[in-house]
Order: sequence, then structure tokens, then C-alpha cells
Amino acid sequence: MTSQTSSECDGPSSGPYEAYVTRNSDLQVAQDMLDKINALRFLLETDLIACDAKWTLFVAAAQSYRYDTQLKPFPPRFVSTDAGLDIDALISVINDTPKLRVILQNIVEENYEEFDADVLDLLHHVLVVQREPMLHLLDDNDFDVIMSSMGQSEELPRPTHVFRICNMPVLHEAIQEESAFTVEDHPPKLAFHGNRLDSFFAMLTQAGACKQQPPNTENAGDNVDEPLILTTDLSMAMQRSPNGAGWGASSCGSMISCVALCEFDHHPDYVVTHSVGSVIEVRKPELVRVRYLLFYGSRFPNDDDEPEDRHTQSWLGRNKYSLSLACYMLLLASIGMANSGSGQYWKQIISKKAILFFDFCRRIFTTD
Repeated sequence: MTSQTSSECDGPSSGPYEAYVTRNSDLQVAQDMLDKINALRFLLETDLIACDAKWTLFVAAAQSYRYDTQLKPFPPRFVSTDAGLDIDALISVINDTPKLRVILQNIVEENYEEFDADVLDLLHHVLVVQREPMLHLLDDNDFDVIMSSMGQSEELPRPTHVFRICNMPVLHEAIQEESAFTVEDHPPKLAFHGNRLDSFFAMLTQAGACKQQPPNTENAGDNVDEPLILTTDLSMAMQRSPNGAGWGASSCGSMISCVALCEFDHHPDYVVTHSVGSVIEVRKPELVRVRYLLFYGSRFPNDDDEPEDRHTQSWLGRNKYSLSLACYMLLLASIGMANSGSGQYWKQIISKKAILFFDFCRRIFTTD
């Protein structure tokens, strides 16, 4: 499977924190970092859930034992001539990444003191530098039309999210040698592909990176010559897509099973269709394009918080030191009052009222 990858690379090798400049006791942002922030804001405001999904696929690939082959190009901030790929530092930055809606809220409110420069730099690399192909969240009605056209059973579990893959190259550009067949002889068709979650980021971003991975093994399935398995049966594809650990803060779910809906060229020299089990073997993966991703998430954070709640949470985060100090002073005042003469008086009053209240409750709920 192939897709178009941006040729951009990140900026110079200087640390990302050098983009922060302090002037007149106010935190300001250098122009190169501000450009990254604005680019992120545009994508997050355009389709926040789709950005979340792509970031989740990146995280799954980074957490894979095959991270060196699944992440190409590897984020340049974490590559050095001496040490090679610094996967531990990359995972550390991933763990420091808050929910994307929190990042968007901070960008909109210009809360620059809440920004982590390493996190912003990595998000920019994944979502902006590697923006192609882009994901777009589909409505349920659009998905129903696609499933109906493929004759799929309505009793199958519905995916929690469906994403359309955008900015994909034309299918027949994948055929390198000249063919005697015309488009009318073997027109593109649709089929499902099941695979492990950590495989899909490479399928989207690398040319010819697709390998068939057995669903429940770690070290098998690296044979480049193994044919890519497609199927016209969604339930069979779901069986080949085990739940995988994604990004814990994802709104798509922390455990996700992913199925790809692919377009493939039914080229007789490279494609073999088996009548039993609706299995299609593609011996040239370059003839396949991922058109849709079906996410089956197992856990969802509450994404329906009211804007006022999100604003309150943001305000509490920015003023947590002042609130902690106020609570501490209130505690000291309460201890002082309790140890004073008037404090003893009020303790006696409250104690008597409590005894009367519990006696009243006992008489109501106790039957003779």
C-alpha cells in the first residue's frame, strides 16, 4: 500500500526551547514556533478527531517492536549520528502529550506558558510535515451507503469512527511496467484488509511498506514476498485485526481494532481471488490503496463536556498554585478557630444538631 508523503523536514537541529524568548517579563514566542502553532491550529480546528486518529496510529507505531521500520522518516529531533534512533526520548514526549482538544484550547487562548515545546514540535512533524495523506471523519450516513454498496450485513458491529483517506495518488500510477490491460479490463474494486494496529501508520505514509502481519504474533510475518490478504467479508477482516494499544489520551479509544477498506486493481498477473472465504491475494501491494479506516474503539473519554466545563478546567489548571495556597490558609484558620473558645462552642452546637438529625433518621427508617 502506498501514499504520498510530504518531503518537508523539521527545522534546524537546535533545541525547540530556543524558540521561546522572554521579554519584559512576558513569555513570547519566536516566529518559527508561532508558524508551527498556527499550522497546528488550522488542522485541529478543521478536523480534531481525524488529527487524533492519525496521532494515535503514530503512537501505536512508536510503541511497536518494529518502530524502526514503521516510522519512516523517523522524527529528526530524535535521530543522532552517534546514538541513532532515540526511541526512549520519543516515547517520553508522547507520554507528556495532553489531549489534543486541550492543546487546541491553549492555542486559541494563547496560553503559551502551558505549551511544551517538544510536544508541539513532534505534533507538527506528524500532523503537518507528514500531513499527506490526511484523514477526514465521515458521517454515519456516508458509511452506511458504502457498506450497502458492498452488500455487508447490517448485523455486524458498527465502527466507532470511520475516516476517509484524502490526498491519495491515482491508483494506476502504481503500475510501473506497461500493461496490455486497460482500465476497463480490470477496474479498481473494493475489499477489506485486517491487520495489527501498529501497521497502519506505515501503510499510509510509506510507499510499498505494507506487510501482512499475523494477528497474534510478534516476530512472524516479516516475509516481504508474502501476499497481501484482502477480503470482501468485513467480519473476516475484523478477525485479522486484534485490539491494539494506541494513545491513552485518544478520544477514539485507548484500545483500538482497525480495518482498512481498500481499493485494488484486479490485475490478473498479481491478484488471485479465492471463491472460498471471499479471500483475495494481492502479490503486488503497490496495486492497493487504503481509502477508508474503520476504528473500533473500546474505551472513550468524555468528549461531550460543555465548553464552560473545559474553560473552567483550563482556568483551574492555570491557577492551581493560588487555589492551593488559599485552601492551605483556610485550613490554618479552621484549626485556629477549632482550638479557640468560640470554636469549642460551635463544635458543641454542631454535635448536638448531628445527634438530633441521626436520631430522626433512625426513627423514620427503623420499623418496630
